[in-house]
Amino acid sequence: MRVDFIGPSDHRWNEALSAVAEHDIYDLAEYAAVCGKYESAAPIAFYASEGAQFCLIPLLQRSLPSSLGAPASWSDAASPYGYSSALFVGGDEWPLRAVKAFVGACAERDIISVFVRLHPLLFVPAAALDIAGVRVTHGNTVHMDLTLPERALRDQQRSGYRYDIRRLYSENFKVVLDDWSLYGPFVQIYWETMRNLNADPYYLFPADYFRDLRQALGSRLHLLSVLAPDGSVAAAGLFTETQGIVQYHLSCTAEEHRRRAPSKLMLDYAITWAKTAGNRVLHLGGGVGSRDDGLFRFKAGFSKTCGAFQTWRVICEPKPYSELIETAGAFNVLPEGFFPAYRKPEDR
Repeated sequence: MRVDFIGPSDHRWNEALSAVAEHDIYDLAEYAAVCGKYESAAPIAFYASEGAQFCLIPLLQRSLPSSLGAPASWSDAASPYGYSSALFVGGDEWPLRAVKAFVGACAERDIISVFVRLHPLLFVPAAALDIAGVRVTHGNTVHMDLTLPERALRDQQRSGYRYDIRRLYSENFKVVLDDWSLYGPFVQIYWETMRNLNADPYYLFPADYFRDLRQALGSRLHLLSVLAPDGSVAAAGLFTETQGIVQYHLSCTAEEHRRRAPSKLMLDYAITWAKTAGNRVLHLGGGVGSRDDGLFRFKAGFSKTCGAFQTWRVICEPKPYSELIETAGAFNVLPEGFFPAYRKPEDR
């Protein structure tokens, strides 16, 4: 077995992705590089291969908080923002062997712990992951099976949504696709939306993030904008598209139009666009922190189909991990608690 940690420019990253039957935008080297830049972390991927068998785990390698006083060689890792995963292609025993190699390689590199967000729609070798770590189920995410007839997709919408969408059209709201002259207004409204929601500062991405994201993803990134009758942006969203999976990535609504809920019109349009483009699934995601909250219930008004969102938590070096918890003055938490236990949410 060939085992290594590789960077975004290494051809083996794309080599592994081309071998995997299914992957998403969050697994791309270009995406990891953008995330690493704005999270002050090194974009890497665990790579293992043996003949036609591959394993790829995209990660951001992070320095430990200085308050822990840990050796400079120690670090930890987490998957990039969104629904990245651990990807495998090979025989039945391959995931188990690759996972064992992953934990060993992390320990050799003094990566104390790893936090991976598993993709709700992609294959997860549960038995192999459970050998090395703990999987935690956080809640459900909503998706739409675009292989269904469009009428069947519309029938899943709440009747009130269908009424609101017709009303918005009758009031001369409209949706435009990939008019990048509206990218600037989208960013401004996105910031306004996050501030009005008192969102975690983590989600207040700087202007350069949006520029770099578009440059990195190219034609895989789409902007859907809902225009009010006066031509101003009422709502907008970024959607990603790869391997038949369309992701609802980031969105916003102008405060003066919030009560009209123009994002309903945007998502209704996204269904037709994504299906017509030949994609097989539109993933809307879940609630804030994967909770069954208002955001989740809003998305569930478009589809009754859900998948479980899980994270995979791996302690690669138990003794240093315990030492860090002791230094942090924290207790070893239950699997559903914050991980790793020596960090604070603001330390990410």
